[in-house]
Amino acid sequence: TPTAPTISVASGSSLSICSGSSTTLTASACTIGSILWSTGATTSSITVIPTANTTYSATCVASSCSSIASNNLTVTVTTNVTNGGTIAGNQTNCGAFDPVAFTNVTLPSGGNGTVEYVWMKSTTASTYTAATLGEWSLIIGSTGATYDAPTVSTTTYYIRCSRTAGCSDYVGESNIVSVIINPTQSVTATGTTKCLGETIQLSANSTTSSTYSWSGPG
Repeated sequence: TPTAPTISVASGSSLSICSGSSTTLTASACTIGSILWSTGATTSSITVIPTANTTYSATCVASSCSSIASNNLTVTVTTNVTNGGTIAGNQTNCGAFDPVAFTNVTLPSGGNGTVEYVWMKSTTASTYTAATLGEWSLIIGSTGATYDAPTVSTTTYYIRCSRTAGCSDYVGESNIVSVIINPTQSVTATGTTKCLGETIQLSANSTTSSTYSWSGPG
């Protein structure tokens, strides 16, 4: 009687795949006879594209004799997210500061399985499109639904991207939140020494969006 084969997932493949993707299974230890998979295939390895969770096994066949079935392997099929959810945390400050952590408002939806996250940032692009993609960079280690950015010294934009585990593309894109850094204000004077009763002209550096509140004697 032939020996039952052992089946395993091939190197570089996975038992958890995204809908429409493939994975490769390999049978070994059939020393006498040939492999017969539960799919009907007779090669030592098979590449499958299941549309739903599917269990696979194989036997070793020699002449009219078959081994008992191998171990079972179940390939789990997940679908990717279709909506990236929303985040909150727009902030503004004069000069560098440590912003409050960005929060989750609504979670990604539309897929099945565990959701995985990455965050991206840009100091030049306030939109996330094919045209501006090169202006965004991955934030290493940012794998949660929320993110606490370190001190920010220049205006920076953030977006959260998501996918279902087993899928390769982060197709779920949230809204963009911004941390706006306005310039710190400084005051210059036309002269710092005046006689009593004389006036002095004070000037503050300005931007088009700046407003001022002066203090001290008039």
